Amino acid sequence: MSYIHSRLGGTAEEILELLEKVFSDPDRRHTAQTEYRKLYQRNNTFAVFWAEFQRLTTDLDYSEETLLDDLRFKVNQQMQKALVAEVGATTLLEFAKKCMLIDQNIQQIKEQEDKRKP
Repeated sequence: MSYIHSRLGGTAEEILELLEKVFSDPDRRHTAQTEYRKLYQRNNTFAVFWAEFQRLTTDLDYSEETLLDDLRFKVNQQMQKALVAEVGATTLLEFAKKCMLIDQNIQQIKEQEDKRKP
């Protein structure tokens, strides 16, 4: 790092800022929006899906209500069926926690079914 520092001058923070400017996405919001539109849980665990959902939404200025509505439709069908009776999630995080618990139960059931297969 000292070699780079001596060649470029400036503090480590300034060098990192320069690298960020040079190599970062020039239209980060648009890229996030495009990826967000394509994002669905499919066969991923909810934890993997939720991490990507959160990563993408940090660059978007969507309201929590919009994100909550989107999340309901971006989870896979198995999760949607399990959530049919769930009403009253008041926050995005509260809803995500419910999804996490449901997904853990689904994963446990799958593991038990796999053990029973000959």
